[in-house]
Amino acid sequence: MASMQSHCATCSCNHTVQEIPKAFPAIPSALRPWLSTNEPPPSDAVPILNECRVPVDTSLARLDADISTLSSDLTGLRKLVVARDALLKQLKKTREAFHQRQQQLAGSVSSLRRFPLEILQHIFFMLIPDDVYGFSLLDSTGGPWAVSRVCTRWRAASTQWSRLWSSFRINSNEFDVLDFGKDGEDTWFMQRMRDVVPLLQLVLARAGSEKLRFHFDVGEIGYERFSKRLEVLLDALMALSQQWECVSFNMPSVLGHRLMKIRGNVPALTELAFNCTMYMNKLPRGDVSEDDIEHFSAFQVAPLLEKVSVRNACLSLDHSILKDFTTTKDWLPFLTIHPCFALQKSPNLVCFSYYTKSIIPSLLSDEPRVTHSNLTSLRTTDPNLLKSLTLPNLESITVGEDITRNLLPYLHIFASFVSASQCFQLTALCLRNCDMDPGALTSLADVLELLPDLEELKILIHCEAMPPQVNSSVDSAMRDVVYRLCETVDDEDGTEVHCLTPFLNEFVFHSDVRSCHEWTFVDSTLVDMLSSRLEDGALVEARVTAVGCPSDWHIFPDLTDDDMERLEEMEDDGFDVSVASSMHPESPENSDEGY
Repeated sequence: MASMQSHCATCSCNHTVQEIPKAFPAIPSALRPWLSTNEPPPSDAVPILNECRVPVDTSLARLDADISTLSSDLTGLRKLVVARDALLKQLKKTREAFHQRQQQLAGSVSSLRRFPLEILQHIFFMLIPDDVYGFSLLDSTGGPWAVSRVCTRWRAASTQWSRLWSSFRINSNEFDVLDFGKDGEDTWFMQRMRDVVPLLQLVLARAGSEKLRFHFDVGEIGYERFSKRLEVLLDALMALSQQWECVSFNMPSVLGHRLMKIRGNVPALTELAFNCTMYMNKLPRGDVSEDDIEHFSAFQVAPLLEKVSVRNACLSLDHSILKDFTTTKDWLPFLTIHPCFALQKSPNLVCFSYYTKSIIPSLLSDEPRVTHSNLTSLRTTDPNLLKSLTLPNLESITVGEDITRNLLPYLHIFASFVSASQCFQLTALCLRNCDMDPGALTSLADVLELLPDLEELKILIHCEAMPPQVNSSVDSAMRDVVYRLCETVDDEDGTEVHCLTPFLNEFVFHSDVRSCHEWTFVDSTLVDMLSSRLEDGALVEARVTAVGCPSDWHIFPDLTDDDMERLEEMEDDGFDVSVASSMHPESPENSDEGY
């Protein structure tokens, strides 16, 4: 057996081993049967078999020797690997130390260290959540809490700038119970409640004389268990009521009545949101009566208060200075404040929103329409409100509920409202869950003809199910609108202009329905309309989306591959165009328009 050398790439050593045999030594074929039987071979075959054993024994001995040699070498290699692994760890540890020193040296000469405190403070302010009410009081990982623990300089920069601490949120939902004591007492919760008072006092001290913006959210359960602590928190805030600028309360009525202490002492207050939660546990049983609605007058004397949102309560306000007012009722058989009354008492009102989830018919009577000349923006979930209003200077309107069981036919109400108000200058229209019965006297195209200056058109559908006949009526109405939006005429200069809404720059159709349906109006004609209006330069955004159907359902059956290629080309050209479907529910942009 010839010897061979193998080169080890691991330890760079040469190991001498015998050539590995590829086959057993030859045995006469006549003797092979005796290798697989227990019968004794003939006497003349025994010498031959013994001769065959010699090369086998020799090869086996050499193989054992090679195995022993390599096993010994591997033991040495393993020790070498362990030693080198330890050396590698030491090298990495040393490198990390040098890297840290490198960072320290680089940081010592960094221009960031030479930033004036004012620049650092503005950088820190950018870290505050993009929210009206800033950071969470109990979130130590965000807001000014985080940056104030980095170093002495950053702490000074953050704690010395009062504006950084003047916007915050106190939310009882962050008092979740995580740990229980032996007697069942939620010790973790209690610790958080003990900490929150000094935390608030610290924040208010650092805010100094800065105007305050905060959200105070107290659930009914939280108040019942920790009323004393929550009253202390509210009292600490009320002690600085002269600094209130923008405040939001979500609280039971018993806490709301404590606000009487600050009546006439909110000279800087400009925005207020107030939601009374005291009867939320009664709603499923229908036990709420009109006597349950609370009346609060703490904010009746507020000389700068211009924007108010009230929910499930009645606030006494100086309506003469209001410019933005929102009133909401939740499944109640009565109004917390009559919307027409609010408009009559608010001559300077510019934006008005009236939201309701009531399942009863509107309580508005057939009295003469209320005229308001300054109102430019209206949002309402109750189309019947339009029967009682005349708004000649209206520019933007959103009508309909955010989500319903069935679509409601209110196009004729809206058309009558536009005609009565003569608000033909309307520029933004959003129709939510509107049934468009083709047999009705008023079609969507008829409505659009009344609005030649319209710039934004949004049709939003979000309902639990859509019967085939309703799907067909909406689809037919949209197809008619698309055809009408394609029509052009020649102006005096011979230039083609669109007949219907020539200034339209935003077109949105969004459906979210939990049943199989299809939109046949989404076809080549729609693509032609989008293309022609994009070329005119008026249309800058168009979105047609549908969600809720199974992934294998063709919700746009008439949209061809060529149509999709044309849409992709529009996107490649920089236009904001999207036609898409999905089985996953989602909300369109600007979904805040509505309830």
